[in-house]
Amino acid sequence: MATVGVLYGWFNGSFHKPLMLATIISSTDAAAIFSILRRHSLPPKLSSTVEIESAANDPMAILLTVAAVQGIASAQSAWLMSVLVFIWKFAVGPFCGWFLAKAALWLFNRLKPQDRGYYYVLSLGIILLIYGLTEMINGSGMLAVFVGGYLLGNRPFVYKQGVANFSSAVSVIANVGMFAMMGLQVFPHQWGEIWLDGILLFLVLALVARPFAVGLGTVGMGLGWRNKTFIAWAGLRGAVPIVLAIYPAAAGLAVGQEVFNLVFFVVLLSIAIQGSTLGWLARLLKLTSPKRPMPLFDLVVVDLPDPKGAIGPAIADLRLPAGSVISLISRYRDIVVPKDSTTLQGWDRVTVLAHAKDHEAVGSVLLNKFSAAVLQSDTYGSLNNAIEATS
Repeated sequence: MATVGVLYGWFNGSFHKPLMLATIISSTDAAAIFSILRRHSLPPKLSSTVEIESAANDPMAILLTVAAVQGIASAQSAWLMSVLVFIWKFAVGPFCGWFLAKAALWLFNRLKPQDRGYYYVLSLGIILLIYGLTEMINGSGMLAVFVGGYLLGNRPFVYKQGVANFSSAVSVIANVGMFAMMGLQVFPHQWGEIWLDGILLFLVLALVARPFAVGLGTVGMGLGWRNKTFIAWAGLRGAVPIVLAIYPAAAGLAVGQEVFNLVFFVVLLSIAIQGSTLGWLARLLKLTSPKRPMPLFDLVVVDLPDPKGAIGPAIADLRLPAGSVISLISRYRDIVVPKDSTTLQGWDRVTVLAHAKDHEAVGSVLLNKFSAAVLQSDTYGSLNNAIEATS
């Protein structure tokens, strides 16, 4: 509302353009914030507040933008219907996301595909299904996906970590692709007409609207002035406002292209100015500490070959590379807790935590030791049979 009020006077009493800009540009980008601060860690409460706020305002920005576009594109008498549609989308979206996510959890934990890659495809299909079914009944698909993702992210299911890694990779690819495609819609020579309005909009957002919203929204949270100052400056704009900026033009509104140019210009200013100073501000306010280095270890899975059930080596005899640890042995439908005295068998699936450079060596050690143990067992058995036959 603060943004609308200031821009209303700046644009000579025009109401449509300030309303469009205020709703579109209201979304912030948590991914950009944590990408900038990837070498430092924030206090848990501050980090959670920024992440939840940035994630939760995306669906709200989409709902508000759709409602504003529909209201402006329709006759004045249709504003009441737009409000009703907004309420319906806000009410139905979370329910659909919750219900379909619960069904997805049930499905994930009961399917037993041989290849975990099918779970990745299924997770992508679940996301599209939640969005599509909710949109079919005129609910908010984005809000449904947000609620569904929140539920799935806080419940255990098979191959959850792999699904999370896959989703993260897909989101990065989509983000990069979106910026590339949206960049094709921008004509920098048109910025000569809007650069002053863009600077004003950025200043209003960064110095007026955002601090006011943070101060109002954090009442009673006990965050302190340093945390609030950081949150106020951490309102980076990113991918979502640029996508929403095409909605007015797609609806045929006269201000569509100008709104898109303004939003893109402000996003660039936000990333350049706020993004380049965010880490410095966090250090100045003494809110960051050096982040723990990411481990270079990963899990490597080795499937022992036939014959099924053949006796292999004991774990103590393997001599794996230094730092490598067998963390799990899957034997048919059972889980065997690895100990030094545990003997491997044919068809065992052995999961080893090892340094990335040792993955190939781990596989070679396990397979060679198993083959040697089986060969020795066969030779010993044949020798016994020959002795018994002779005697």
